[in-house]
Amino acid sequence: FPPSLRNFEMQGDTEVASFNDDDLLEEVAAAAAAAQAEPEPDTSVDGPVSVSTRIEYSALPMGKMQDVFGLVTVQAASAPVTSGEQEAERQPMDIVCVLDVSGSMQGDKIRQVQDATRFIIEQADPKDRLAIVAFNSDAARVLRLRKMSAEGKNDGNIATIRLQAGGGTSIAAGLDMALSVMERRRQRNKVSAVLLLTDGQDGSTRSRVPELLQRATVANCAIYAFGFGRDHDAALLSEIAEQAQTPFTFVEDTEKIREAFAGAVGGLSSIVAQRVVLTMKCQVPLKTVHTPFPLQQTECEATVTIPDMFALERRDILVELSVPAEGDNAAPTVLLEASARYTDLRGNRLVHTTPAIMEAQR
Repeated sequence: FPPSLRNFEMQGDTEVASFNDDDLLEEVAAAAAAAQAEPEPDTSVDGPVSVSTRIEYSALPMGKMQDVFGLVTVQAASAPVTSGEQEAERQPMDIVCVLDVSGSMQGDKIRQVQDATRFIIEQADPKDRLAIVAFNSDAARVLRLRKMSAEGKNDGNIATIRLQAGGGTSIAAGLDMALSVMERRRQRNKVSAVLLLTDGQDGSTRSRVPELLQRATVANCAIYAFGFGRDHDAALLSEIAEQAQTPFTFVEDTEKIREAFAGAVGGLSSIVAQRVVLTMKCQVPLKTVHTPFPLQQTECEATVTIPDMFALERRDILVELSVPAEGDNAAPTVLLEASARYTDLRGNRLVHTTPAIMEAQR
C-alpha cells in the first residue's frame, strides 16, 4: 500500500479491560436465579431433537465375527408454526460484526459492507445486542455491545457510517478483539455469534486459528466467515469455518453482502437446541467414530458434542462396531444405545431424549 494507507490509524476502543460495559439484559434477577439451580433433564419425546439409528446389515451370519457400520442420526424438528398475527418469539442474540476496513476495501466495497451492517442493525430486535469491531493490520471496537433499542441502533448506524478503509489486513487482530468483547460481557444472551467479513489475504493468522476458536468455544459463541471479492483468502476462511463447525460463505458479487449477512442472522434465529451431547453406549467393541465434532471415546462408549442445532438440521455420526461371533439367534443382538442431552432454547429446559437402539438379527 502507499504510505498514506500503510500508516492508516484505526479509530475506536482498544483497551479490552474496559469491555465489560455491555448493555445489561432484562430480567437479571430471574436469569441469576435460573443459573443457580440447574434442573434435572426432562426425559421427553416431544422436544425439538430426536435420535435414531440405522445399521449396514440387518442380519449377521452366525459363528463369525464381523465389523459393521452403523449410522446414528441427530435430527432437529422444524421451528414452531404460528397462526394469524402471532409470531414465534425467538431467542435474543449477541452479535459482533468484525469488518475488514483495510486499504483494499476502499470505494464500493466499504459502502456495501456499511449497507449490510446497517441492514442487520435495522432488522435487530430491541432485546438483541450488537457490537462492531473494525480491523486492518490492527483492530478496534467501534461500537460496544449495545441493545438494539432506538438509541442503540442510532449509535450503531453512526459507528458504521464513520468506518474508513486503509491499511493492511490482520484477521487474527479482528477476531481477537471480537472475542475479547464476548469474553468480557457481564451477561450473555444464549445465542451469540461473531460475523467475520473480509476481502483480503492474511498469511499471519493461520497459526492462531486453533487458539482463537478455543476461546470462542469457551465464550459460547459461533464464528461465521464471509469472504468476498477475487482476492479473499478462501483457504484460510474455509479452515476457520471447518474448525468452527459453521458454514463459510463466499460472496462473489459485493452487492449480495447484505443478503449473505441477513441469511446468517436469520439462521441464528432458527437455533432450536444448544450443547447437544450425544452419548453412545455400546454392547460390542466400538472401533471408530467418524464425526467432525468434538469426540470422547473409549472401547464401549463415545460422546459427541454438537454446539448448536438449527430447525430441520440433521447430523449423521458414522460408527464402526466389531460384532463377536457368539450370539443368540432367537433374539436380536443389541449393538448400542444412543441418546442426547441438550438445552431446548424455546422451552428453556434441559432435555434428555429417549434412547434409540441399534440392533441386528443373527
